[in-house]
Amino acid sequence: MDTPRETPEIEYPCTWTYRVIAVDVVGTSYAIRERLGTRPHSLSEGNTSRTGKYASIQLELEVADQADRDDLFAALE
Repeated sequence: MDTPRETPEIEYPCTWTYRVIAVDVVGTSYAIRERLGTRPHSLSEGNTSRTGKYASIQLELEVADQADRDDLFAALE
């Protein structure tokens, strides 16, 4: 019998990390910076796929609340 997963309690504001998968790391990083404007954040390169075609970019920034977190997620899709 499956037990329902509990949603973790998140206290806002908090620092949140998004992982973005990209083909073009430089172009994607630029697009993220453009989207965020002057909002403080940090970007760092993560892992690269075995073939070198894909790479991950980690975006870390402070989110104000659940709606802000969800809006950022949608903007990064």
